[in-house]
Amino acid sequence: MSRALLLAAAILLMIVHPYTASAAPAPAEHDPSPPRIMQIAAASAAAPPTKKLAPFKWAPALTPRRGISSPSAGPREAPAAVGATSGPAREVFGFVNASELEGSGVGFKTWNLSDLTTVAFFGLHVNESTGALVTTDDTGWSVWNSSDLTDLLTAAHAAGVKVVLSILLQDDGAGMCTGLNHASTTVSQTVQQVEDKGVDGVNIDYEGANETCGSTTSRALLTSFVQKMRQALPSSSYLSIDTYGSSAADSGGYFDIGGIAPSVDSIFVMDYDLDGDYSGGNWQYAPVNCSSYCLTPTAPLTTYAENDTNTMQQYLAAVPASKIILGVPYFGWTACTTKSNPGANAVVQPTGGNPAPAWTSPTYLDEPAQGTSGVTAYSQGTDPHDTAGQEPYATWDSSTYNCWRESTWDDTASLGAKYDLVNSDNLRGVGIFTLDYGGGASELWSLLSSKFPSMSISSISPSSGGFDGGTSVTVTGQNFASGAIVDFGTNAATSVTVNSSTQITATAPPGDGTVAVSVTNPGGATASLAGSYTYQAAADVQYFSWYDHVSPGMDNDNIHVVNPGTSAANVVVNIPGGPGCTPYGTIPAGQEEYFSCANGFGGPVTVSSDQPVLTSQRVQYDQSFNEVEGQSASAAQTTIYLSWFDRVSSPGFKNDNVHVVDPGTSAANVTVSIPGNPGCTLTGTIQPGSEQYFTCANGYGGPVKITSDQPVLASQRVVYYNSFNEVLAEPASAAGTTEYSTWFDRVSSPGFLNDNVHVVDPGTTAADVTISIPGSPGCTLNGTIQAGEEQYFTCADGYGGPVKITSDQPVLVSERVQYYQSFNEVDAQPATAAQTSLDFTWFDRVSNPGFYNDNVHVMNPGTSAASVTVTVPGNPSCTLTGTIQPGAEQYFTCGTGIGGPVTVTSNQPVLASQRVQFYQSFNEVLGMAT
Repeated sequence: MSRALLLAAAILLMIVHPYTASAAPAPAEHDPSPPRIMQIAAASAAAPPTKKLAPFKWAPALTPRRGISSPSAGPREAPAAVGATSGPAREVFGFVNASELEGSGVGFKTWNLSDLTTVAFFGLHVNESTGALVTTDDTGWSVWNSSDLTDLLTAAHAAGVKVVLSILLQDDGAGMCTGLNHASTTVSQTVQQVEDKGVDGVNIDYEGANETCGSTTSRALLTSFVQKMRQALPSSSYLSIDTYGSSAADSGGYFDIGGIAPSVDSIFVMDYDLDGDYSGGNWQYAPVNCSSYCLTPTAPLTTYAENDTNTMQQYLAAVPASKIILGVPYFGWTACTTKSNPGANAVVQPTGGNPAPAWTSPTYLDEPAQGTSGVTAYSQGTDPHDTAGQEPYATWDSSTYNCWRESTWDDTASLGAKYDLVNSDNLRGVGIFTLDYGGGASELWSLLSSKFPSMSISSISPSSGGFDGGTSVTVTGQNFASGAIVDFGTNAATSVTVNSSTQITATAPPGDGTVAVSVTNPGGATASLAGSYTYQAAADVQYFSWYDHVSPGMDNDNIHVVNPGTSAANVVVNIPGGPGCTPYGTIPAGQEEYFSCANGFGGPVTVSSDQPVLTSQRVQYDQSFNEVEGQSASAAQTTIYLSWFDRVSSPGFKNDNVHVVDPGTSAANVTVSIPGNPGCTLTGTIQPGSEQYFTCANGYGGPVKITSDQPVLASQRVVYYNSFNEVLAEPASAAGTTEYSTWFDRVSSPGFLNDNVHVVDPGTTAADVTISIPGSPGCTLNGTIQAGEEQYFTCADGYGGPVKITSDQPVLVSERVQYYQSFNEVDAQPATAAQTSLDFTWFDRVSNPGFYNDNVHVMNPGTSAASVTVTVPGNPSCTLTGTIQPGAEQYFTCGTGIGGPVTVTSNQPVLASQRVQFYQSFNEVLGMAT
């Protein structure tokens, strides 16, 4: 409605409905020339209002300005690219009335575009009867098809500012139902305009009440309309919606905030004096408790029944902060009142003079002029009831209206307090209705610039050595906002955590090269650091299921990495934690390093390298020690096995958890079958690159079977008394008809209480198995294992190595040892795993008195004698040699050895394992092929 029509409506309303204690005017939420006049019935309830009053129906026709016609749409243009120019750290979303787009002193050419992120063209009206856009006798349509819009787009896009189209429909009854029932027409025509003009998206300004629309409601139809608009717009288009301040707390109101939120980029909360929300409602309640309509702040920050602070808390309880834009007014209200005191002055009809514009809505720019003509006893101050909000008011005696006048509005102090709320609540940003009401006022633009400064990036860590295995990168800078996106040159990060306004943690995607890392806030502001990060596709990525350096007893958790090649290896270890750890380093050829994170906890751990590497995880838990090898994604399978599960056979088995990692790019639906009485069948969905663990309180027996619709890795982590052990799951493809364990011990030390050889038949045919255990006399054990089942074998006087397992069907084998109150499990190996060069990551006989045995066992499964050399680092280092006969075994140690790697070389393929006694715990780990 134009300002002339507004004043005419005001005169008519004053004549028909004079201001009394039971009736008072209030503006609508959004109107190109506010205020709309609407009657608000005085309420007598003692509690604050909870339901938004319906807006007044109004005609959408506006008078075109400067003789602009309404031409038909021209040829389509490709959307203009929005530049990567840095802008405000949070979204600064401003409306502009179409009639003032290039208005003198108020149009966009007077604005500081660098202080904005989004401009909403307000707007194109929707015909409530047909759902079509109004194209005749409408200023919005005329300007939309003029050079004014082209000029705005050119300037805004050059400054990196988005321009969106506002579509308008305001009706509190059947008209809204009809309009929403024609949503498909509105959507198709709106999307056509977006594409034709090359704007960046849509703002929906549909204002109404929740009405019954046949078998449904306007609330449900509006939610569906928003969803349809999102689906029809190009994927990169921006979509926002304007909502009432009370909507988040009104479960039966017109706006279904929770239902709408997933479809929009932002929710513009019209949290100012419109629809009777503040001046139409707050006057009845504390702190003013007026008996008849009186002026209160346009948008109070605190204290009043409805205020910005409370409204934002209601919205934050309903939707993420990254969706919320707090709307603020660049206008106020002026009326005749009974006396000159602020906040308790009843609005009255003038007794004489010119009554026509007794109620006015000055813009920010108009406000100072009110105290200049026909004015005496002018006084100005701030609202005494909302001291935190600092909302200004003025009173004066007006000879023009023959009454006391009072005005309330927002200035830089009160707007600044609201901007502080946006920052403290970490909202997406602030919204302004409207920018042309403030025009080129320098103090308004300076305020925006100071409260919402530009982002910047000062450093990135690590600055190099990243790989596509999931490298965690920390970006440090200023003015990051919730919902920010980190981009590594060409790809957005796979995950982003905004730790604070100065730090972001992101996971780098696959890629190669030196790139600029950029950060984009939800409002569109972008900051970058050119040539700041070097990363490349990883030649090798290995996984560990879990990391723990924070639980009681977990004294050390070190990731050891050996570079067995001839070129230096650049390695990044990604350890979950809070915040996560990403240690990295360069390992020279043939050397080893280990990595740790004091606050690391969770899984999986990934080790990425540009050269093939060998990895293991060495854990000290209380006075026990365990080591487990890393696994590559290529080892993942859809069916894998563990030999045994035990939570009930002994009170020592406190925890027995099956950890499953999905190293792929698709979610894995996993089933873990654990024997028990009754047995457990556990299911879960594991997201790409993530991990879950499964357990069963009454689980006991074997085998444990893990199946998945995507290849996965798995391990079993066991806490037995105060010891810890981890063993890797094996696929059926690892089964063999001849398997070896390097050693068996039930007699060399009283600490070896149990030493059991577990055999799983993963096939479909029963397996006849023979176990040969050295001893005095030796043990030869036989058994038949049914398909899919398991048996274990032991020998009370067994001692020595190797243990040989033969079968007429491929089987999986592991050896489970109880040593004092510690437990260890290690997989057996087939002869085909034998190599002429094997490595272990570390050797330790000197760093801790607990390491009193560290033996490297080497077995020759072939038919020719093997000449073996074992090199153990130390000061001095040890070089041990020996000849191992076919089918025999020897072990090697060094009293002064410490460090890594340990290398085993031979002229014949051999198998090897490292057996460590740490205090009264025992651990065995297999040698790794180089």
